[in-house]
Amino acid sequence: MKKQGRSERKGYRDQPNRGKSNRVGLYDVIIAPVLTEKSRYFIQSNQVYTFFVHHLATKGEVINAVESLWDVKVLSVNTLIQRGKVKRTLQGTTKKTNRKKAMVKLIEGDTIPVFNT
Repeated sequence: MKKQGRSERKGYRDQPNRGKSNRVGLYDVIIAPVLTEKSRYFIQSNQVYTFFVHHLATKGEVINAVESLWDVKVLSVNTLIQRGKVKRTLQGTTKKTNRKKAMVKLIEGDTIPVFNT
């Protein structure tokens, strides 16, 4: 039996929708704004807005969503995954879900009205 070459094998690269099955829609990317003292300090000091985003959203998708929803220009995006805490209860231990945050820096003069309340 002849061994198949790399180009003859059917694999991940041959799939037509490779890497596109988990893409998130424009209105599903941003879940909620983060309104804490720390996030308000970031807004006042250096124009950085913080959002909870979908866990599969990429930085490019976050940029597209923010720019199209609020008509602003984004300079940079930093993302992080906030790990859920483990809590002890009478039934055992439970874990809260992980959440993904995006910290979006806007150009000088642009604002997002959600955070002005």
